[in-house]
Amino acid sequence: MDITLDELKSFCSELQALSFPQPRQQTFLELIDLHRIESVSSKLLTFLLNSKAEHGLGHLGLQALFNVLGIKSPKAPETINITPEVRCRLKSNGRLGRIDLVVEVNDTPKKSHRLLVIENKIHHKINNPFDLYIKYCNKKYPNHQKDFILMGLTCPTNMPDGFTFVAHDDFCQALKTLITNSQEEAVKNSHYRHFIFDYIEAMENMSPKKQTPEQLEIISFCQSHVALLDQLQEQREHIRDSFRAKLSEIEALLVTDIFDEIETENIDDDNTWAYLGVYAYSNDFQLANNKYTVYMYPHWALEHVYITLEIYTAGRNQKEIPLSESLALLEQLKVDVINTNSDEEIIVFQKSSQTTTAQDLAQEIDKLYNQLIA
Repeated sequence: MDITLDELKSFCSELQALSFPQPRQQTFLELIDLHRIESVSSKLLTFLLNSKAEHGLGHLGLQALFNVLGIKSPKAPETINITPEVRCRLKSNGRLGRIDLVVEVNDTPKKSHRLLVIENKIHHKINNPFDLYIKYCNKKYPNHQKDFILMGLTCPTNMPDGFTFVAHDDFCQALKTLITNSQEEAVKNSHYRHFIFDYIEAMENMSPKKQTPEQLEIISFCQSHVALLDQLQEQREHIRDSFRAKLSEIEALLVTDIFDEIETENIDDDNTWAYLGVYAYSNDFQLANNKYTVYMYPHWALEHVYITLEIYTAGRNQKEIPLSESLALLEQLKVDVINTNSDEEIIVFQKSSQTTTAQDLAQEIDKLYNQLIA
C-alpha cells in the first residue's frame, strides 16, 4: 500500500511533537574502559568512604551509604579505620575468603562503633563465601553493630542471607545529591570533585535504567507507524534515482568539458538520511602551473548539494597531496573552502538541495573550473 498525503502529514505532525534524547559524551573512565573493572570501583569506594581522605568531601561518602541503607545516625559518621582486601579464615575448618572492604565507623556520641562489611560487584557472579564473612566479622568484631552489604548493578536472585543489597546507582545518586547541596567550601572546591562526578556518571550509565517518558513515546510512535517507516525506508533508492537524474541534467548545461558521460555512485552513508544521495566524478584536469592534478566531485544529497575537490601531484605516479597543502593551494587561488569533513574531503560549494537547480550546479562547476585553471 502506498503512503497517502494525509498519512504523511499526520506522520510529520506526530514526529515533530517527539522529544529526542540528546547524545551524551562518554566519561573519562568509560573512554579508557576502566568503569567495568571491579577493582577500580573498589578502590574508589575505599577513597570515598574514608572520611579522613583528602577528597574534601568529609563524611559525605559514608552519609550517602547510610542514606541508602536507611541508617539514622545522631551525628555525622566518621571513619575510624578502613581496610580493603581483608583476608579472612576460620581455624575451625580452614576456609579462606577475602572481603572487598571493611569500614569501622563512629556514628554516635558514645563512640559506639559500627562495622560496614562490603562485597563489591560489577558483573561478577555471586559465588563468594558470604557465610564465612559473617562468621569471621562476628568473631573479630564482637562488639560492633554490623551491616553486611552487597553492592552491585542489579540485585541478584540468589541474594546471600544476612546481606543487604545496595545498587551502585542508588549510592551514586545519594552522593551526588549530598555534594550538590553542600555549602561547605571544601566540598565545593574539592580538587577531586570533577573526577568523583566522572565516576558517579560512569556507574550510573552502567546501571539498568528505567525508560524515560520520552523514550517510551518514541517506541510507541515507531510501533504505531511500522508500515509507514518501512515504506519510507523503501523510498531511499527512489530518492537516489531522482538525484541521479538531477546530476545527469548538468552534462548538457555545462560550458566546460570536464565530464564524459556522467556516471553516478551512491554516497557511502546508509544510516544518515541527510547524506542519502549520489555523486559523480570529473575527468582529471591540471592547474595552470601543471604541478597538480584535480578531480571535482559534485554531490546531490537529501539535505545539500555540494562539490568536493581532490588534488594530486601531476604525472604518471599521482599521489594525493596532504590536506594542509591542498588548503594552502586553494587559498592562493582564492577558492573558498566551505568545510572539510571527517573523510578529509574539501567542500568548496554547498547549498540546500531544496532550492538548488541543475543549472545552479552547472554554473558553479564552470566557475570553479575556470578559477582552478586560470
